[in-house]
Amino acid sequence: MKKTLYIHIGTGKTGTTAIQSFFDLNKIGLMKQGFKYIDSGRVGINHHLLCRNCLRSEEKHEKVSDSLRSLRSEILTGNEHSYFISSENFPGNTEQEVKELADILSGVCSVKVIVYLRRQDTYAESWYLQIVKADNYSGSFESLVGSLIKKGLLDYKKLINIWTSVFGNENVIARPYEKNKFLKGDLIYDIAGLIGLVVQSDFVFYHGDPNPSLSKEQIQLANELIKIGGDSIIYIVRKPIYSINSSKSLFSTVNRNKLLDESEATNSYLTENFGNGDDFFDTRIDLIEQGVFDSNELRYSRFVRDFVVNMLVEGGEKLDRLSDPLVKYLHTKFDQLSGIDMQQAIDYLILAKLIRPDGPSINAKLKVYIQG
Repeated sequence: MKKTLYIHIGTGKTGTTAIQSFFDLNKIGLMKQGFKYIDSGRVGINHHLLCRNCLRSEEKHEKVSDSLRSLRSEILTGNEHSYFISSENFPGNTEQEVKELADILSGVCSVKVIVYLRRQDTYAESWYLQIVKADNYSGSFESLVGSLIKKGLLDYKKLINIWTSVFGNENVIARPYEKNKFLKGDLIYDIAGLIGLVVQSDFVFYHGDPNPSLSKEQIQLANELIKIGGDSIIYIVRKPIYSINSSKSLFSTVNRNKLLDESEATNSYLTENFGNGDDFFDTRIDLIEQGVFDSNELRYSRFVRDFVVNMLVEGGEKLDRLSDPLVKYLHTKFDQLSGIDMQQAIDYLILAKLIRPDGPSINAKLKVYIQG
């Protein structure tokens, strides 16, 4: 039987967790169609242990080697015609490490590599929001963009060439992470179509975002609260909550266009080789017309209210730890706004009262400004 291994290499912030969740949740349905979501090298729902870039330390090297040998054996002894692995860490593999993977699979199966790519500007924005949440990144957005450029992480041609040099151009499939270009407007249908999987009515879909990033508003509010309450509250304030997300950009118009101009060569390569007669990426820049996100606008945002309500609903230790810095923050905003917009100022004071109903200072100020 001819066997094929599909290697999904991400990239990050292109729905990778959603894809992994889908394949993990539908293992039985997949097997009915001759597909298998590989067991070897699993870390939860992904296959990080099949990727050298996941574990670089010498002590962990053998663990990845064992997983790669297990992968070969699992495909050799399997009864399915198609196999699937997924890790967003694969783009960090060197060409030599990709060759190692090819050598291990030689004579066992053919290989198809699938990669989803996000336009460089939207990738930078999404990655920034993610690492602030996951890695407690405290640097500026501009610093992150500079780092991504310096490390070559926005040079998609360089990434793809590593995999095409090993597996051949015909065995690498690049797709834009853009809803309007997905099959049926859906990422899961899109990747299923690439591998010949028929999505059945009884397949299970993960509802919601399995890997939410922080909103721009929450990053700003979290930073303000950390200044007051210290690092001990980071794990609370940087846990994503669902609210109204800003549609405004982290880029200025000039800087967004500058990055896209710098990415023109690699994006032209994508269009020529994977565009199917169309631009690979949507070239419209919708967010620019709506302006640049200004952290000062947070004081007028309904996000602060949503955040307070969320903390009140969760209650318990989180509210206990956060109540002092949050009340201090709201007091500060009241003082800042009282001479500018009294209604906004009072709104913040009311939020403080929700957290501390018997606060003498809060109640005294409310009495003066509401009754007076």
